[in-house]
Amino acid sequence: MTYEDDRGFESLMMPRVMESIKSRHLLRLADDDKDMKEVSDLQILKAGDIRIGVRMRRPEYLEKFPWDVTFRCKRDTGSATEWSKIQDGWGDLMFYGFANPYWKMFQSIVKWTLVSLHAVRRIVKEGKALPGNPISNHDGTYFYAIDIRRWMTLDSKFVIDKNWSIKGDDHGQII
Repeated sequence: MTYEDDRGFESLMMPRVMESIKSRHLLRLADDDKDMKEVSDLQILKAGDIRIGVRMRRPEYLEKFPWDVTFRCKRDTGSATEWSKIQDGWGDLMFYGFANPYWKMFQSIVKWTLVSLHAVRRIVKEGKALPGNPISNHDGTYFYAIDIRRWMTLDSKFVIDKNWSIKGDDHGQII
């Protein structure tokens, strides 16, 4: 799959990615105290520049790799990769999602996880875990696969948000 193919797929899914993040992180119910004293039923959260990488996977990967978050770590061309940029300190969060099997019609996301890249760097720097050996995509690119369940136990801030729970089948129960 070419960069253009991947980018086109992610671009098609981007409205759903943005909807998932926006609806859960930018607008929140105000607490009771604010509601009673400040005419504030809802709050819009403000923040500085937060950089979010997006990785959308096609539906067939959910069946095979439901607990993996992957980061491209090497290109035969020598170009910078997600992993090298993350280790250089770039990026704050990574949205990792799996598309609905009927994504061409519905552009919906079945399972997603919002990962802290600060936690990824911290886990690696502290030597709690390394991503393992690069896995070939057989197209001149290589990636690391990180098991969400394992890395969640290494840093409580690794997963910022998700639409699944570990209860249920091997894929997680979508909540």
